[in-house]
Amino acid sequence: MKKRTIEFTNLADQLGWVYYPEFPTEVIPYLEKLDLNKVLNLVQNSNHAIFKQSGDCKELVLNLSFLAGKIPVELTVYLHEDLTMSLPHIFIQPENLFHRIGAYLGMQDIDFSNYPDFSSNYRIKGEPDDTLYKLFTDQVKGYFSYEKGWIIEMNKHQILLYKEDKKINTTMISPFILAAQTIVALFKNQIVL
Repeated sequence: MKKRTIEFTNLADQLGWVYYPEFPTEVIPYLEKLDLNKVLNLVQNSNHAIFKQSGDCKELVLNLSFLAGKIPVELTVYLHEDLTMSLPHIFIQPENLFHRIGAYLGMQDIDFSNYPDFSSNYRIKGEPDDTLYKLFTDQVKGYFSYEKGWIIEMNKHQILLYKEDKKINTTMISPFILAAQTIVALFKNQIVL
């Protein structure tokens, strides 16, 4: 048995989660129009998934390996599904120079003038309506003013989180899960059904 397989199996046991050797489509049979759907269509190797379900809430951590053009990419994603949530479709990613140029040319980026650090750290795409602005409370904007590098997509019942181009070391999966759960809790506390 490979080292990472043993590490993930042990981690699942420690956390009380279930280990799957690849993406468990039977436990999360659909993804609500998330960009991860596009990624999963390109995946060469999805492996080492751990899964937990509590009532209507499901959590999944999954390693993905795929090609972006000709460049190999490996990353670890966290997916949270809660049937009691009703989220707008929002995509959040670290902002870079090309995004700033694009915003100048009219590409969508929702900024918050009262949190310039947050606005310079992240690019937000989504319908700029009341629901979006209710999700981005001062607590959320303050947190992401300092917590950098997350890519977050949410829609309906699901929130997907990962760090750009990061395959998380197995010893860091537990802290990764805790950070992801904190982010989910920040958004879940703001959900207006």
